[in-house]
Amino acid sequence: MHAACAGRLYKSGCIYTKHISPQIIIHRISGDAPKDLLVAPEWNLHKKWIINGINKALQQQNVIQGDSYNFDA
Repeated sequence: MHAACAGRLYKSGCIYTKHISPQIIIHRISGDAPKDLLVAPEWNLHKKWIINGINKALQQQNVIQGDSYNFDA
């Protein structure tokens, strides 16, 4: 994945994460597929790279899941 594209995805993911209830567990950020069966996208082969990028973006933006969640809704 191109670095600029990855940065935009991580940034938008941080925006959504702020609005998700902290009581909800986020699953399946990245899938697992054997290389010989993976059709697309190729960047999905680098699961640790994806998770590390998301964690870095969350830290850089000082985002904690549920920061902007409306408990009264």
